[in-house]
Amino acid sequence: SRANRFEGTPGHSLTHLYASYAPYSALRLDLGVENLFDKRHLDPLSGFNRNRAAGEFGQRLPGRGRNAFVRLRYRISSH
Repeated sequence: SRANRFEGTPGHSLTHLYASYAPYSALRLDLGVENLFDKRHLDPLSGFNRNRAAGEFGQRLPGRGRNAFVRLRYRISSH
């Protein structure tokens, strides 16, 4: 295997919570929180900082912080 020229990132684990409620077959409510504890981490797929005004140039970008969402889905029947 070929060696990667980038240094690895430390391991990390994140906690995500998701829930759905469907009171009718055509209606669904989804709720979620990602990175529940807002843990700081380096994601190896986040890339590198290329903006000298936004932190250390060339350093890995941090992973996403806490994210919460609510989504309401309604399916319109085509029949």
